[in-house]
Amino acid sequence: MASISKASEPEVASDKQARRERATAILKAIEARDDIRFAVGSSEAGFSHTWIVRAHRGSYYVGVKGLAGYLKISVHPPKDSWSRYVGRLALTTEFINSRLDLGMSPSSRVFTKWDIPVPPAKGAHAPLAVIFPTDHLYQNKPNGKRNKPLLLFSPAPKGHAVEVWFFHSVESIASLEPKLAKFGLPVLRNDLADGASVSVVVRQHRFDPQLLPTEEAVTRGRMQWLESEPRPPVGTRWEQLSGLFWNKPKNGETLWMVDVGGITMNVGA
Repeated sequence: MASISKASEPEVASDKQARRERATAILKAIEARDDIRFAVGSSEAGFSHTWIVRAHRGSYYVGVKGLAGYLKISVHPPKDSWSRYVGRLALTTEFINSRLDLGMSPSSRVFTKWDIPVPPAKGAHAPLAVIFPTDHLYQNKPNGKRNKPLLLFSPAPKGHAVEVWFFHSVESIASLEPKLAKFGLPVLRNDLADGASVSVVVRQHRFDPQLLPTEEAVTRGRMQWLESEPRPPVGTRWEQLSGLFWNKPKNGETLWMVDVGGITMNVGA
């Protein structure tokens, strides 16, 4: 288990060593895989969704378990029709083709697309940050398996959030990691086929509630229903829903996504 918060009670040396060895074993198992699973939470605070990160050639993909077949964040290097690094948040083509009732087409499946700076030779750029506010952890406890290890990060204090940042760079790990350590806790590094790397850095930070829309804005806003059953009728009041909220980054900016549970929504037209 990887943790970013200090234990509330002192631990004896043998307990610390056991935790360190267990964490090292999990990290080695994860680093040997092409995909990484992580979540945030505890029995007291509740849990987030499980997120999956996967590298493929020069690209990498981030999505929520259960929704990963529907909605993905992707970062792509220059190739064929585009000459720049590009990020996308989009529904998958497979999902669009399987849900014709949504009235969407492959051309309208992209929610946001933005240019990403070339990975710097010194320092790093963060195309993506996923935010887990402690006051909105409502999922069930996630389970890892021997063949699918899970990184479970301890939640932040009330009113705060765990932030998982993805930094893009071509700088060597020896010189980059001390820089990232000033920002947060470097957890993992994934080398990509194009020579760049993605470093996962975790930190705790006070959560700004203004990142989330009001209940009225949720009801009136443009929401994409991703459940397999039909969208509920207008006027229905739903409670304990889960949702993802994101910004619309300009070129060169960071896409942030907020993982939220316990949503109450009156279904509008």
